[in-house]
Amino acid sequence: MKSPSFLSLVAADLRRRFGTDMSRVAVVFPGKRAALFFGEHLLPQDDASPAEAAVRAPRYFSIDDLYHTLTPLTEADPIEVICRMHRLYTELTGSTETLDAFYGWGERLLSDFNETDRAMAPVERLFRNLADIKQLDTLDHIDEERERVLQSFFHDFSLERNNEIRQRFLELWNALFPLYTRLAATLAENHLAWNGHLKRDAVQRLNSGQVSLPQGIDHYAIVGFNALDATDRAIFDHIDRSGQAIFYWDYDQWYAGPKTTGEAGLFIRQNLQRYPNALPPDVFRNFNAKKEVEIVAAAGNGLGTRSAAQWLRQQLTPDARQTAVVLCDERMLLPLLHVLPAEVNQANITTNITRGYPLLHTRTYARLMRQLDSEERTTDIIAALDHLTEYISSDAREQSAPLVGSDEPVATDDILESEARFVAFTTLNRFSRLVRSGLLHVDFATLRRLLLQVVRQASVPFHGEPATGLQIMGMLETRCLDFDHILILSADEGTLPPSSSTASFIPLLLRRAYGLPTPAYQGAVSAYNFYRLIQRAGHVRIVYNASTGGHGRGEMSRFLQQLMVESTLPIRHLTLTAEAGLNPWQPQSVAKPADLRQRLTRLSPSAINTYLRCPISFYLKYVLKVKEVVKTEGIVSPNIFGNVFHASAEGLYRHLADRRDGWIMPDALRTIRTDDLLPFVERAMADEGLPPTPLVRSTVARYLQNLTRYESRGDAFRLWGTETEVEHEFTLPQSGHKVTLHGFIDRLDRLSPLPGMTGNGVYARILDYKTGGKPERVKTLDQLFTPAASHPHYALQTFIYALLVARLHPECEAIRPELFFVVHATADDYTSQIYYDEHPLLNFLPLADAFEFRLLNLLEEIFDPEIPFSPTPIVSHCRSCPFQYLCTPARKPEG
Repeated sequence: MKSPSFLSLVAADLRRRFGTDMSRVAVVFPGKRAALFFGEHLLPQDDASPAEAAVRAPRYFSIDDLYHTLTPLTEADPIEVICRMHRLYTELTGSTETLDAFYGWGERLLSDFNETDRAMAPVERLFRNLADIKQLDTLDHIDEERERVLQSFFHDFSLERNNEIRQRFLELWNALFPLYTRLAATLAENHLAWNGHLKRDAVQRLNSGQVSLPQGIDHYAIVGFNALDATDRAIFDHIDRSGQAIFYWDYDQWYAGPKTTGEAGLFIRQNLQRYPNALPPDVFRNFNAKKEVEIVAAAGNGLGTRSAAQWLRQQLTPDARQTAVVLCDERMLLPLLHVLPAEVNQANITTNITRGYPLLHTRTYARLMRQLDSEERTTDIIAALDHLTEYISSDAREQSAPLVGSDEPVATDDILESEARFVAFTTLNRFSRLVRSGLLHVDFATLRRLLLQVVRQASVPFHGEPATGLQIMGMLETRCLDFDHILILSADEGTLPPSSSTASFIPLLLRRAYGLPTPAYQGAVSAYNFYRLIQRAGHVRIVYNASTGGHGRGEMSRFLQQLMVESTLPIRHLTLTAEAGLNPWQPQSVAKPADLRQRLTRLSPSAINTYLRCPISFYLKYVLKVKEVVKTEGIVSPNIFGNVFHASAEGLYRHLADRRDGWIMPDALRTIRTDDLLPFVERAMADEGLPPTPLVRSTVARYLQNLTRYESRGDAFRLWGTETEVEHEFTLPQSGHKVTLHGFIDRLDRLSPLPGMTGNGVYARILDYKTGGKPERVKTLDQLFTPAASHPHYALQTFIYALLVARLHPECEAIRPELFFVVHATADDYTSQIYYDEHPLLNFLPLADAFEFRLLNLLEEIFDPEIPFSPTPIVSHCRSCPFQYLCTPARKPEG
């Protein structure tokens, strides 16, 4: 027999208590979503009499709605809060940190302030009495993670320098209480507050009698909560003391009964003791009832996500609302949407995504970044923001999807991009408002770094009608809801539960002492959400990534291990591989779109290398504009690290050139010390929105030292340009199509003339920095245009730059392309010169015409409508392809 859902039990109990007139009842939920489902359970049965059919509905509140009825304050925009915080922080401490460098700290501080307020912690005692804690004498409370956090404040933080760091930590800590109080007061003057402070203010007003609960309500049904903040408990206590409260807790006796001790029931057991449940215990014995449970080990998250199509064909319930796909990793949202079977796209079924999709992974983000770069020379910040806003608005008008309700189908991508444009538009408007109000006074470079930090963290809410159709959601959104059939994807350790972050300036011992959330708290919340979700289901499939390749740990969530050991459920174990007959998508050739020439009017050397590596990858990235999934390892991703090195080198060499009328002298390079390089590195890190982490800072400085020492052994040269943009339009000989090739040259130098050159001739050197990879040798020009597992793509890129310089600067009598690999430069025999046909290439110009002939032939192939975009035959390329989640592991390399 199917167990009644939690919401139906609550609805039945309310009908029993109040009949059909619930107009003076308020139902309070943790969020807004459950109320949309709850209303259906209050509707009369089909055989109800006319009198029973006339139900006067209750009022619905989310817990946040209830707080807002108790205070005149409005929740402030977090960006505005951090802008105000930065201004106050510099006044209090005399710090010279720029807003963009402070922003990451501000987010951490605001998070600490929020948690402090929601815990109703005594702020002055918390922030002023740290010096009295005996443990501080040895800094035992500072673990490795918190040391990294403090490094974002203190550039040279080290636990080994105990006394100095103790003093500096105390100086920071002592500023937090005045910062908290002045920030709260400044916001309150404008009737604003951050979220936690708004809640504390509401509780204080309620307890002091300044405000009362909403009028016209006699009873409050408090439904489906789990972990309660101190502010929540204060409001619930007030309602309970008034005799108006009815509490409905959702749980199961298996993990939250009186004799259990597991983390999943930690908060429910506390709540049941404090506020007895209105529902009897017997209705909460469903977990070990008959149900199908499958735990599936998938060879990669991509394969696990694609398996959802076959699962939905078999398990989609007649009422699609009773089927849910739960994503533990939001990055799998778009791949999931692309594999939904036709059964999900029928007219009577819709899909609802409540978990936000990262704006970073949308085409809108890429377009916004390009437009942002085009504004970099502006001095009028308001005008730049207006231009960006208008760009997004015009893009929305040009790309707008058909209206909902029209007969024309709307692609999921179109809806997602439409929502992404709205998020980008509102974010830009937030910045514009702050600039116009005078709260944000920065130059364009700082504004750009701030925008990047905010936009990179933004997510796109993606909603349909929540009470209809197949439900696709994150774990948090499942609160209070029950489903018959459930598919949980990416149930890996580190994802379920999420890896806990201790990016806080409040030590763990103080967090425990004052009731602030700890990693154990977060784990208990995730455990409850997981077990509660599956307790009444009839069929559950849980998929985890068993692959240790790439970034996978190959480890199932500990919740699955607990399920296997502690429950009495019969669990079926399955292994999902590409050969398992699930028909994964095999990459196929794709016909070129008719408007390819209009889409691709400009190409970079990177685009050409991508085409040679894999035409399908080129099609996805440059034709369809699919955003790459950026994966990071360790402290900073390789591409960001490369940006920091390039910017540091640019700043250093411009500085040296300015001192000697453009000349870079070997003796000046020989005298450079590591300390001389640090200011250039720190400025570059700030430009990338990175805290000056000592490890990154010292590594980049060491690589810069490799560069200066290497070049100090050579001759003097004159700096011609850094990050120089070059472009030239070529006419393809067969089709007559015009294509512009463009790129940015890391460094362009003028060298002393070669023997035989005229006195007025220019000897140019193109130097491209590489923070990864290894030196390449080129045997023939044909090798550059022939796909291969070890294709010399760095050399091809530099040769294209040389061709562009040759066509743009006919005064050059010689052009020398070079590649500087920073990691390999310490070898005694290292040279940045490129070897061609076993000899150093001192002059590219004799090769220019033959190289251009082959390059234009390749461009003819790219634009030839008769030649489709085909997957690479070199399957090893797929291992590092950013789009591998779209077409591998269907292409599993042999061996």
